[in-house]
Amino acid sequence: MHRRRRNSFAKFMGLIIVVAFFAVIALIVGYLLPFFVQYSKPGIHIQKTTPDHRITFLLLGIGGGNHDGPLLTDTIQFASVDVNHNTIDLVSVPRDLWNPAINQKINATYALAEQNQVGSGLAAAKDIVSKVIGQPIDYALRIDFNGFVKAVNEIGGVDVHVARTLDDYAYPIDSMTDATCGHTPQEIIDLTAQEATGSATDPQAFPCRYMHLHVPAGLVHMDGQLALEFARSRHAMGVEGTDFARSARQQEIIEAIRTKLLSTGTLLNPDKMIALFNIVKESIDTDISTSEIPDFIKLAQQLKSAKIHSYVIDYSDDPTDQGNLLVQGNPNDFGGAYVLEPRAGYGNYTQIHEFVACKVQNIGCPTPTPNPTTEVKKKLTPTISM
Repeated sequence: MHRRRRNSFAKFMGLIIVVAFFAVIALIVGYLLPFFVQYSKPGIHIQKTTPDHRITFLLLGIGGGNHDGPLLTDTIQFASVDVNHNTIDLVSVPRDLWNPAINQKINATYALAEQNQVGSGLAAAKDIVSKVIGQPIDYALRIDFNGFVKAVNEIGGVDVHVARTLDDYAYPIDSMTDATCGHTPQEIIDLTAQEATGSATDPQAFPCRYMHLHVPAGLVHMDGQLALEFARSRHAMGVEGTDFARSARQQEIIEAIRTKLLSTGTLLNPDKMIALFNIVKESIDTDISTSEIPDFIKLAQQLKSAKIHSYVIDYSDDPTDQGNLLVQGNPNDFGGAYVLEPRAGYGNYTQIHEFVACKVQNIGCPTPTPNPTTEVKKKLTPTISM
């Protein structure tokens, strides 16, 4: 009797295991089959607005969470992918560029749209940035800092070639934003007043809210947090303290992530892709549809050896800098804020359009001026007849 019961129980458990096994298989197939069916289709079918086989993207980074201005886009990058020539052009747009259309800095575009209507931020940002750079934008992706850190950690960190040592003695510690640093309530009031008059800075008044960020020159392996700090740093010593150096660092991080994803085969590993998706799904906003993801993965594989060119629309005193297209606006005209304006004039983006068209499409590029010394040498070189 007991043996019969044991046999029945064993058969019942065996049936449960078999059913569970096939249920899991069905779940996996149901989840991944559409992906593999689309991936197995020949060719890449991605909608493009450009007539020259380029695919364009707007990449946005926001603080999110408890950061000040959580929806302000700290990073604004335009990416143009030329499938025919296997190149990727990245153009950084400064967050402090003033835009008359919204009567604020361009980094407020996404936030304002989302406040007015949830889900409208990407379309608004694409429209404004497209008008500034003079290029159509097919797709947009916005990610917040937490999702960025988690995604980089999930792929095992990235290796970055740091051109110059970075020392930032005023890098904000997110968890210490409201720390009193031992000051009394009255001292905090007095220090805040001093900050308002410009006689003291927040790092001086509240040093415990900040840390020293040091990244040495050379090849550096970065986890997600260090990669974020390297990309976000705004108060580094010397050249690295400019917004334009920060834009260049952000482009270096993008390239390092691309290299890591392709070198490890992550894009062709369903488990890794699902893990990455689950990590960042709450941290991203994109108009790339789920059905298009397999095509984008194929595109990434095709561009594995693509050459990346990086450009920054900047403000500098160097007359030889082709990207020197901006000037600092008068703070009195913008409520005391630090603002950048087009060198061509208020709201005039024609020079920026020409610069981006030259770099991205090789259209309208100025003809190089011949070197007079070289021309003289050519004239003086005798011709030898045979």
